[in-house]
Amino acid sequence: MISLDMKYTALYWALRFVENALDTHVKRYGDYEITVHAEKQRADYGRRICMESEVCGDLTRHKDFVILECMDRLLKKSVKPERITLSRREGKPDITVDNIAVFCERWGGDFENAAKTFSGKSDLEYAALYTSRLVSGLLEYKSVICNGGKKYNYGLFEDEADLKKPRLYAAKTAEIEWGEDIADFEIFENELVAYNGTAKIVCVPEGITAIGASAFWNNTTAEEIVLPESLKRIGGDAFYYCTNLEKINIPRSVWIMGNNPFAGCPKLINIKNDSPHFVLENGVLYDKGKTNLIHYTIAKREKEFVVPDGIICVGKHSFFACDNLEKITIPCSVIRFENNPFSGCERLTLDNSSPHYIVENGVIYNKFKTTIIGVLNNSKMDYFVVPETVMLISRNSFWNCKKIKKVVITKNVKIIGYNPFAGCEALTLESRNPNVIMSEGLLTNKDGTEILCCTNIRAKHGVKLQNGVRSINRSAFSGCKDLTEIDFNGVEFIDKNAFTNCTGLTELYIPDTVKYIGEWAFSYCANLKTVSVGSGAKIDRNAFNECPAKITTRGQEMENKYSVFGVNSSLIIEGDNLAVLHALKKDYAGKIDVMPIDPPYNTEVSHIKYKDAQFKNGWQEFMRPRIEMAYTLLSATGIMFIHIDENELFVLSTLCKEIFGSGNVNILVWKKVNERFDENRIEKPTTTVRRAHEYIVVCYKDKARTTFNKIKQPVFENDKWTEREQYLESIIDGLGTTASAKDELQELFGSHEVFSTPKPMRLIKEFVRAASNTNTVVLDFFAGSGTTGHAVMDLNKEDGGKRKFILVTNNESNICREVTIPRIQKAILRYGYTDKFKVIYENRSQ
Repeated sequence: MISLDMKYTALYWALRFVENALDTHVKRYGDYEITVHAEKQRADYGRRICMESEVCGDLTRHKDFVILECMDRLLKKSVKPERITLSRREGKPDITVDNIAVFCERWGGDFENAAKTFSGKSDLEYAALYTSRLVSGLLEYKSVICNGGKKYNYGLFEDEADLKKPRLYAAKTAEIEWGEDIADFEIFENELVAYNGTAKIVCVPEGITAIGASAFWNNTTAEEIVLPESLKRIGGDAFYYCTNLEKINIPRSVWIMGNNPFAGCPKLINIKNDSPHFVLENGVLYDKGKTNLIHYTIAKREKEFVVPDGIICVGKHSFFACDNLEKITIPCSVIRFENNPFSGCERLTLDNSSPHYIVENGVIYNKFKTTIIGVLNNSKMDYFVVPETVMLISRNSFWNCKKIKKVVITKNVKIIGYNPFAGCEALTLESRNPNVIMSEGLLTNKDGTEILCCTNIRAKHGVKLQNGVRSINRSAFSGCKDLTEIDFNGVEFIDKNAFTNCTGLTELYIPDTVKYIGEWAFSYCANLKTVSVGSGAKIDRNAFNECPAKITTRGQEMENKYSVFGVNSSLIIEGDNLAVLHALKKDYAGKIDVMPIDPPYNTEVSHIKYKDAQFKNGWQEFMRPRIEMAYTLLSATGIMFIHIDENELFVLSTLCKEIFGSGNVNILVWKKVNERFDENRIEKPTTTVRRAHEYIVVCYKDKARTTFNKIKQPVFENDKWTEREQYLESIIDGLGTTASAKDELQELFGSHEVFSTPKPMRLIKEFVRAASNTNTVVLDFFAGSGTTGHAVMDLNKEDGGKRKFILVTNNESNICREVTIPRIQKAILRYGYTDKFKVIYENRSQ
């Protein structure tokens, strides 16, 4: 159930295929026709085209749609079908026309990579590498032509090119020398990709041949835009939401444009059209033959409009936000409504005579009633059950329908476009469809990995995404103005427009799991002040458009906070420890004297959830960068103590020797069982062999320069405990056990079970005593239950020291906020300290 299927339907129309039967699209080329069966994902190219196998007609790959578009381009040039051969054999041309071999590739990396090495290897005279795509209603293509081993651009597919004698153009054209005043323009290959300036009058440089899709999106300062005579193409939505734009020109050379470039421009009343390829009449823009209606000026005051007879297509966004209109009359000639052209028209009703559409109670269906095209904002419905004939709910179809209170998705719906319900403030949803489910009030796909929609009513309670959610789909939370907080959990992908107009959001923590944030994902979040995002996330352009938030990448954020609090504060940090270690370099590189850490053991023991399969590149590669960063942070005489069991002892010690040097690594044995400490030891049933000891890998920055302090070693002599000052020995006994560590938690929390694998405070305390003086910083970046912080305070109380601690832990099972912080707070009360520690977690500090 993906909206991508609708993209292909849009492609069929862009190629001017007509749906003359259910899921069947046909286009004629003189006496010949091609038929596309959308449901079967197959093109019937007819018998006159030679197909080397039946699968040549399959439409299952992106590349297949490039082939379909290329075939259309060739047949429009009056190439006879008998001259064409299709193949799917590896290494052979996808399309062959007489003496021309055409290799098709998917748009993007596939084409770019192929273009680097393409040499036109073919027995035929000409070879072409070809790709195309549909973007904002406009078909774009790229090609590389080879003739006799020499590369060219264009030629074979230009409108004026003759395939029998192709007119080739040199691959490299003379570069335009742009003036010095183009800093606000992003230009790529003579296309204006984006304008970032704030001028009231914007003069697009001469030499620009294309305005890219959305290039001026939401520019609120431009009042006049002057387009150059060199311009040939205007992309879809190019000037979308330019709310102060009043005047623009369409130069004579412009011959094509995408979806309504001027949608959402309420003040635009002066359009000067010099192009013979378009017709402008009384504020309405059509194509040359007046078969396509492209743009209706929002500022027109008329309440009614009759679409001229002869119009075939009413384009996407063509009437967007035309609030003055109360009635539009649709003639019988119309066979195509593109994506909800009437959205945002609050007062509108339709008088429809087109046999290709049905309008009932403000709902626009296709003639088969299998698709919901759109719902008029003026619809009086408050409860709507999707008819069981409907298989597709189009994107944006219910946009801003504020009067609808409930929609029921019925069993036969197969495809839902990206959030059709955005802006429906009072809406609740019900699903009777096995392919979409309501989970915690959120509409998701069948397996719960994709969030399709969250309604504003559901958002009021705050949202915590469930385990397993990987993607927040396009516009999923759009318009949820009452959403104040969201826990992204393990989400990896935030799609375009996902949180547009979520004006209740004030701060966001976007976890390290998120790898991509799409264009306009948080645009118009007017009250969003702070955003913390992981360094690994790719943030698309305009992701935070019209959003005042200060965006900090973790690492930079941590550095800023440490610069404020400095080395005089004890810190507890909730976050990814690798990112924190990198951030600590600024203030703490070479300044940490002791690091006791208790990392995951990579064990099969059931109550410890870490196993090698859970580490992306394996346990060793998980540990390596952390130990490397620890080496950087340690002082010249610093020591790190790493707890481990026999499972990864060899791997860990080998890794440490590689980083610290073999002469700077020792191994201690810790007896973790001692009957004199284990009065409350609970033996749980197990099928594994119990070990009475674990290991501690000791890493010195420079062992030759390091001197251990003596520790206080408890010794049981003459049936009583005494203390003896001595140096750490290779076998550690009497400094606590796993059972005594749990007794310490029992005393603090009233339960042994708040943390499954604590280490005893006495053990860590003596490590700190042995490796540090009384005025140093102790770092534990696998802090768990907070034993290290507790041990530092206990030691300070004993010897009057002023040691500070830094504890770093993640948010797994909410351990930081439910165990680590409360433990330190309880310890402060116990020791009567008045000092306070600093907590840094998510994107807030306390």
